[in-house]
Amino acid sequence: MKDNKDEEKTLFQAIDAVDDKFLMETLKDMEKRKNQNHKQQLKFKQMTPMVKAATIALICFLTLGISVSVAAATSKTFRQWIQKTFMSQTIYKVTQTKDVSDHKKNQKIVLKDNMEIKQGHNQSFICQYHYEGKYDVEVTDKVYTIEGNHLKELKPEKKWFHGIYNGRKFSFQYAVIRGEIYVYNVKGNISDIFWKVWDEDTIYVSLYHMNKKDDIIQKECIAKLNLKTGKVTKITDDTKICNMEMSPDGEWILLNYRSKGYWSALNLKTGKETKQPGISGYAHNEEICFIGKDKIVAMGNPVMTKNSEYNVWNKINLKTAKATKQWDDRSKEEQYSNNEWYVYKEKKGKLHLKHLAYETSIDIPDVKTVHIIDDAGDYVLFDDDQGNDYLCNLRNKTYKKFILPKKFRDDTQMYLAGKEKKMLVQHGKEIYLIDISDMYKNIQPRK
Repeated sequence: MKDNKDEEKTLFQAIDAVDDKFLMETLKDMEKRKNQNHKQQLKFKQMTPMVKAATIALICFLTLGISVSVAAATSKTFRQWIQKTFMSQTIYKVTQTKDVSDHKKNQKIVLKDNMEIKQGHNQSFICQYHYEGKYDVEVTDKVYTIEGNHLKELKPEKKWFHGIYNGRKFSFQYAVIRGEIYVYNVKGNISDIFWKVWDEDTIYVSLYHMNKKDDIIQKECIAKLNLKTGKVTKITDDTKICNMEMSPDGEWILLNYRSKGYWSALNLKTGKETKQPGISGYAHNEEICFIGKDKIVAMGNPVMTKNSEYNVWNKINLKTAKATKQWDDRSKEEQYSNNEWYVYKEKKGKLHLKHLAYETSIDIPDVKTVHIIDDAGDYVLFDDDQGNDYLCNLRNKTYKKFILPKKFRDDTQMYLAGKEKKMLVQHGKEIYLIDISDMYKNIQPRK
C-alpha cells in the first residue's frame, strides 16, 4: 500500500464470479476435526454480520470493477503491519457505505441497505428485497447481474413458474443468464433447484411431500421442469429422500441415502443411477471433491482392525463406480490436517504439504505442524505451532511466510478468493484487499 491517493484509485478489472468456497456447507464438521488446544482466538472462519456486510461491499468492488470510498485508518499500527508484510503485493483499503450515489456522475456504484449478493454456481446475483409478515419473510423485488462495470437488471422470464407434485402446488420466480438459473420467492415443497439450464428451457429440481401432521418427509423425487411449457416430469421414483450434490459440469447428481448408508450417482444425460460403494454412506457433501469429468475424490468407509480404526479416501470413476486410487491415514510419516484434503509429513527437514484430490503439493522448510485456515483454488492459508502464517500457491509451488502479531489476532479474519487471486484481510472495521496473483518465495516480514 502506498499513500491515500493510491488508495482512492479505481479498479477497472471486472471479475465474473466469486469463489464458491466462501460459503461452506457446514462448519460443524470441520470444527470436529480441529485440534481443541489450537489457538482458538483465530476466528478466521466465523462470519459475523459485520464481516458479511463488509464482504458484500468488497465483492461488489471486485465484480463491478468500481471505486470504493476509503475511510481514514482506525488502526495505524495494523495498517503499518499490512504495508510491510505485503509490500510486494497491491493492496486496497475498502469500506462499506450506506450512501447511494449516482454512478454516472462519480463512477461509483454502492448497494442500498436492502440489496445483497447471492452466490450462484458461476454467476453472482444481486437482489433487492423487502420483508413481509410477522415472521419477516424475505421477498425479492428485483434481481441484478454484473455487466462490465455496472449492474444490469434481470427481468423475470415469466411472472411465476407453477407446478404440482403429489397433489400439492409449488411455484417460484426465476431469471436465466449464461446457462444458469437464479430462483427466488419459492413457495411449496422444493428442496433443491439445480443451477444448470439444459437446452435453454429445462432444469432439474428435487420435490418432496411432507406429512402435515408430523412434518416428516414421506416422498421425494428428482423432476425435470420445462420452463417454457410449465411441464413437470418425474425422472426418478419417490424414494430420493437424501442429500444431493451436482457436479460442476451439471451432468451428475450425487445422491446420499443416509438412512440406508450409501451414495449413488445419477447421470442426467443417460438417466442411469449407479451405486457408489467407494463413498462412505455417512460422508458429508464437503467430503466429496469433483476433480474433472466423471471423477471425484471422496471419504470412503473407515476400516476397522483389532487394535485401531483408520480413515480412507478414494479416487472414483463415477461411470464405473470403481476406485482407481486410495489413501488412508495409517502412515506414521504422514499426518492429516484439520481439513481432510490436506496431508503433510516431514521430508528432509522440510514440510511436504499436498492436496489429496488435486494432487498438488509444496515443500516448506522448518515447519512441523499444519492447521489449515482457509483454502480456495490453488491457494491455501495455514499456520504452525510456532505462530507463523503461510500463504501458499500449490500450483506454482510458491509461498509467503508472515507473522500476525498477537495483539491483532483477536480482531482479524482472513479469506481467500482463489479464482480472483485475492485475499481479504479484515481487522475491526478495516477491510483490506490484497492481490496475491504474484507471490514471492520465502519473503520474511520486516522486524
